[in-house]
Amino acid sequence: MPRSHAQIPGIAKARSICNVRVMSSQMEIHETHRYDHGVDRVFAQFVDPATVKAKQEAAGSRHVEVQVSGEGDERLVLVTREVPADVPAVLKTFLGAWNRVDIEEHWKKDGESWRGKQSIHVAKAPLKISCVFHLRPEGGGSVVEVKVTLRSHVPLVGKKLVALAAQSTRHAIAEEYRHVTSTLATLG
Repeated sequence: MPRSHAQIPGIAKARSICNVRVMSSQMEIHETHRYDHGVDRVFAQFVDPATVKAKQEAAGSRHVEVQVSGEGDERLVLVTREVPADVPAVLKTFLGAWNRVDIEEHWKKDGESWRGKQSIHVAKAPLKISCVFHLRPEGGGSVVEVKVTLRSHVPLVGKKLVALAAQSTRHAIAEEYRHVTSTLATLG
């Protein structure tokens, strides 16, 4: 007859203790972009649907949809797009050659400045991306400070996922900056 755990010497006092430590892979990107134009003119580029769509496409996105709402001291920008990714085999469980990305961006006026918060959701990817922006006047132009935080809690491959997303994010930020400065230059 099998004995219960209580009948096995030492088992009755034993406890099952399992410590699971979730290691988070995280990375931050900090960028500062200077513009020769004032805050109002630069901000208009950030919330104009046609400009937002064009800068997303310039960064390599396809199937871009943009909605902008709000007026006065607040704006909401919603973007849905597909972005390309050259995905290593270890990440193909989470990402494909093209990946749907949803962006929700909230802007609020703060004196002469604008502050923004953005959350980015990459479909099927265990990844959290958030951004904060501060667009402020400086000299005769303006400056936008960007801080992007990328996180994944997936063991083993989370670090690779964050690194791939960071590379894509840096590329997108650079392309968007190039597009906005180019558009502003044509406007005079």
